[in-house]
Amino acid sequence: MILAAMAQALGRVSSSVIDPRVRLHAGEFEVTATVRREDRLYPAQARGKLVVDQGRQVRVTLTEMKVSGGDVPQMALAKELLKINPILDLSRFPLDLRIQRLTLHNDQVELLAVSGP
Repeated sequence: MILAAMAQALGRVSSSVIDPRVRLHAGEFEVTATVRREDRLYPAQARGKLVVDQGRQVRVTLTEMKVSGGDVPQMALAKELLKINPILDLSRFPLDLRIQRLTLHNDQVELLAVSGP
């Protein structure tokens, strides 16, 4: 479920990222997609992690990127993928919730949030 939601969110936040696919494995995620730059299409792949920021947000960080062919700078891909951040923001909820644990499994993300500091 979370994989489909991440892929849909990537497609919504960036019109340059086409048909994103997300997989989770070994504590990381992998995104494969086609990146549009001007009128050309380039296959791309990125790996990264989900990190907890200040106990209230979950953000995507990238550890590896690869764009095949052409002159697409990797930072252009990173900029498009990072538009998804934050993927979760607990400060928008009326309760004072803090993320205590975030665990990636093969097909899901497990999150433990507690009330208070």
